[in-house]
Amino acid sequence: MTEKEKGAAGFLYNPNYDQELIGEIMRCKDLCYEFNQLKPSEISERAALLGKMLGKMGKDAFIHSPFYCDYGYNISVGDGFFANHNCCILDGGKVSKHEQSEPA
Repeated sequence: MTEKEKGAAGFLYNPNYDQELIGEIMRCKDLCYEFNQLKPSEISERAALLGKMLGKMGKDAFIHSPFYCDYGYNISVGDGFFANHNCCILDGGKVSKHEQSEPA
């Protein structure tokens, strides 16, 4: 079982020596860096980078910079998601935030 397969299955894994995972982390770090260098007014460019980075991004989701994450593709956010400055999501496993229905 590869380190990536272990992580996906919820097992303890070590990404430090796995070239595939190192490449995925570097890709995400580069995208985070690019996102964090954009001006706040560059809304469409910011949304496009988040779309490349995150596994799923709902309508009108918004994240202020700076923003950091490990892989990006393990993150799923729903419509209207908002994260303020200095958000750091450690997504070694699946992370999701979607609107929940109101209690009856």
